[in-house]
Amino acid sequence: MNKLWILLLTLLNSPLLYGKILNYKISPGHIVQVPLAKACQLMGVREKLLLVEVVKQKLDCMGKKFPLTAVCKNRRPETFPIDLIRAKYNPTSEMVICNFSDQVLFSLECNSKDSWQCEDPKVQCLRIRPKVAYELSLIRSHAIKNDNETTVLSCLFQSEIDMSLKEESDKNFEIFLKSL
Repeated sequence: MNKLWILLLTLLNSPLLYGKILNYKISPGHIVQVPLAKACQLMGVREKLLLVEVVKQKLDCMGKKFPLTAVCKNRRPETFPIDLIRAKYNPTSEMVICNFSDQVLFSLECNSKDSWQCEDPKVQCLRIRPKVAYELSLIRSHAIKNDNETTVLSCLFQSEIDMSLKEESDKNFEIFLKSL
């Protein structure tokens, strides 16, 4: 019963609740993979690990719990001035996967019955941001009706470091919107 509630809460907090993801474009970035035991060491857990698991985006190192994003912040690539966009766990390889980038373009088709959720694009993009562009800033948000009369929510997230390229990103976002 407890697992059912966890699944339900996960689904309710998911961007998929809003509709079908149309685009999730990440500018070239960097991916870091961290084994679970190493992730616990990075978080300061030094004792011998008998049990390490990941539950609801939290790393559990023998009872000490840390968000996966905290693990990834400790593994930020020094050679690339880019931000963390997402942290996830791969159960097959038992690795924490850290994605870093400086720009994310994201769009989804709002469900017809829940299209009201896309009426305020800025608010909805900010709600989605922690899952698709964790440390990036929202630069542009837009909701338009496509040819099928469904609403498409589009969000441009960008690193503070790249704000000097704002004019170029505005142009790229316009091209992105036209491609929908």
